[in-house]
Amino acid sequence: MFSEGFLTVFLMVVLTIGILITIFLIKGRARQQTLESLSHWSQPPSRFVEVNGLKVHYRDEGEGPVLILLHGLFSSLHTWEKWVSLLQDRYRIIRIDVPNFGLTGPFPNKKVDDQTYMQFLEDFVTALKLERFHLAGNSLGGYFAYQYASRYPQRVNKLVMLNAAGYFFIPPAALIAWGMPLLGRIADYTEAPYGLFASLVRRAYADPSKATADEIRRYNELLHRDGNRATGQPVAD
Repeated sequence: MFSEGFLTVFLMVVLTIGILITIFLIKGRARQQTLESLSHWSQPPSRFVEVNGLKVHYRDEGEGPVLILLHGLFSSLHTWEKWVSLLQDRYRIIRIDVPNFGLTGPFPNKKVDDQTYMQFLEDFVTALKLERFHLAGNSLGGYFAYQYASRYPQRVNKLVMLNAAGYFFIPPAALIAWGMPLLGRIADYTEAPYGLFASLVRRAYADPSKATADEIRRYNELLHRDGNRATGQPVAD
């Protein structure tokens, strides 16, 4: 009656539900970290710019044609660090903490959809007085990149997508659960054991050894930036 793939996903979701409820009962409400307590992640060359009520965290480095980099789900502009070191002698690289992630924090308006992000990107490049640029994105950032390019083709010289979201795939059970109304709310306020969190981060790397202790700590701390967990759930829907 049901395919093997469907049953596997269903069982994984049920298992995830059980884990989330157990963690919530044992550990209670997740911590929230203020922007000030995370200031060690916004050292130079970090900058902030005001865009429609958001204090947007970004970095602007290098010289040459402008290349804007958009990170993926649960990530931040720091994910591009090694790319910048290789490209900044040829490009002016601008990378952003996309709203609801990193240090930028949540949109003031709780209603979030594709157009919210497209308008944010357009207002951001306008604030920086950019006219045309190359645009690259990974995962969720790849999805935002091609959505933006389709709406504002006059802005984008070249589009680069790295494992972009949007094509059909079966997401991890934890992400499916987080996108469900009730389970997403539980996950928003649940403090996962650090060891489990570290394991999930390593699984996102093709080579798990590349996930250093500092990078895992960064992912964990920025996920707990005040407002990020609760407002990230609609993005996963």
